[in-house]
Amino acid sequence: MRIIIIEDSPQLAVSLRTLLEEQGHQVTWIVGVSSIDHKQLQCYPGIMSYHFPRCCVDQVQLANFELAFVDGHLDGALDGWDLMPHLRGAGIQCIAISNTQGVNDKMVAAGAIRSMLKGDVLDFVSKTALPEQLVGITA
Repeated sequence: MRIIIIEDSPQLAVSLRTLLEEQGHQVTWIVGVSSIDHKQLQCYPGIMSYHFPRCCVDQVQLANFELAFVDGHLDGALDGWDLMPHLRGAGIQCIAISNTQGVNDKMVAAGAIRSMLKGDVLDFVSKTALPEQLVGITA
C-alpha cells in the first residue's frame, strides 16, 4: 500500500514509517503543507529538513497515495482538518492522529475514516493488517 504520513513529530513519524515499511508498505513522510490543490501538496520543510532530510520533498502528487495518517496540528499553513477534503477528494483514505480527541473529531467531521490518539497509533498499526482492516471503517 502507498501511504503518506503528514506529521510534525519526528518521534512518532519515524517509528510509524519504520513499522509500515517493515510491513511492506511504500511510505512517504512530510512534516507539513504550505499549500494544496486538487493534484498535489506543496510541502512545508520546517526545521525537520535539517535533522530528517528524508522527510523533505518539495511536493507530492496526491495520486501516488492510497492512505494517509494525518496529524491535526501541523507545521506550515494548513492543519489536518484543512487537508481532509482535498485528500478524500483524491481518493485517499485518511486516519486522523492527534493528542486530543476534539481535534480528531474535527478531522473525522472533515472526512477522516478513523481517528486515534497518537499514543495508540503504533499499537494499532503493529496489530492491524492494512488495508484489510480499513475496509468499511468509520471513526
